[in-house]
Amino acid sequence: MACNSHSLLLKNVDVAICVQVRPEVLVGSTRLKAGTAQKMVLNMLSTAAMIQLGKVYQNRMVTT
Repeated sequence: MACNSHSLLLKNVDVAICVQVRPEVLVGSTRLKAGTAQKMVLNMLSTAAMIQLGKVYQNRMVTT
């Protein structure tokens, strides 16, 4: 996963996820948006995986 479409990482993997983010609002604050965007994507992926594994019951993640 990367936030730069020109990243070498995206060219050397089987599955590439590129999250496009706009420039930071505060000059000098680096990677605030990128970190938040990556966290949101990872949360979506883990939620989808738990649903596919049947680990969700009545809108809650459960373990059995």
